Amino acid sequence: LDIDCAHEFISETLCLPPNLKSMKQLANAVHHKTGGLIFYMKNFLCELCGEGLLCFELNQRWQFNLGQIMSKDIEDDVVEHLMQRIARLAKSRYLLGLRIASCLGSSFSVKTFQTVTDMKGDKFDDFVQFVESNGFIQLANPATMQWVHDNVQQAAYKTISSSKMESMHLLIGGRLLIRTPTEDVD
Repeated sequence: LDIDCAHEFISETLCLPPNLKSMKQLANAVHHKTGGLIFYMKNFLCELCGEGLLCFELNQRWQFNLGQIMSKDIEDDVVEHLMQRIARLAKSRYLLGLRIASCLGSSFSVKTFQTVTDMKGDKFDDFVQFVESNGFIQLANPATMQWVHDNVQQAAYKTISSSKMESMHLLIGGRLLIRTPTEDVD
């Protein structure tokens, strides 16, 4: 996005008047840090909120420290940034699910995902809620899941170490082979 579109995006996202000086300063900083890539801008804003550098106060106003935001180190590469974000989930019970999903493609059936991961019922619902709220994967329809962007899938895939890549694909293929009824195999 160009700088004017970035101003409009942040103005609308934070429900701030477009001509407000502090909103323009924040938009300039976010645009500068993200290169104007909309997906990156959205994630950067979420990251700022998560770190308390951008927060909505009780007085019904957005508060932020422009100096801290400008000094914040972020990756120039969107995929590297997303990899770091996903890597922070290392202790999360959802990391394996994200990695498996990254091997299944940009969109994949819920049935295939559940066959490979054994996530069903509440476990699956919790996973979907987690990945949707974090902006990783969304349900395209009740039977299909899809990554919100190719870069997110690529980042999740790159979190699989090269030494474990082959075993991950063997695990997925083996589970699909064993758990798929013979009449469903082409």
